[in-house]
Amino acid sequence: MPQTIHLVRHGEAVHNLGEANLVLPDTDLTPLGEEQARGLLFKFPELANVDLIVSSPLRRTLQTTLLAFPTQLERGLQIVALPEVQEVSDLNCDTGSDLSAIKAEFEHQPVDFGLVEPGRKMGTGHRESYEKGRGSTAMAERKA
Repeated sequence: MPQTIHLVRHGEAVHNLGEANLVLPDTDLTPLGEEQARGLLFKFPELANVDLIVSSPLRRTLQTTLLAFPTQLERGLQIVALPEVQEVSDLNCDTGSDLSAIKAEFEHQPVDFGLVEPGRKMGTGHRESYEKGRGSTAMAERKA
């Protein structure tokens, strides 16, 4: 049976409310964003049958995932935090929290941070800039 990959964007977050908020790092979901996340399975019922849940380690994406997939998480699935799927830009809003801080915030939630490098602030480090990353991706696609 072929596997299907569903890509879901986070719900509305504080940085989405206005340009002035783009300076805020790793923002929370707004009440509307929480409502959007809770309603995801109603709009897309096929998501009820997922076998793997992967999320960027940003606060807004983890909050979206926790609110969108409660039944799946209750049956034992964990959210795999994967830095490679995090938004890439030079904006503060796309800079994550320190790993120890985000782990502490979500310590009682089914989130696996095992693929996030210890001691590194998420959203910084060895990642390429957006433009350079797009070019590298395009080159890799051409070689394939």
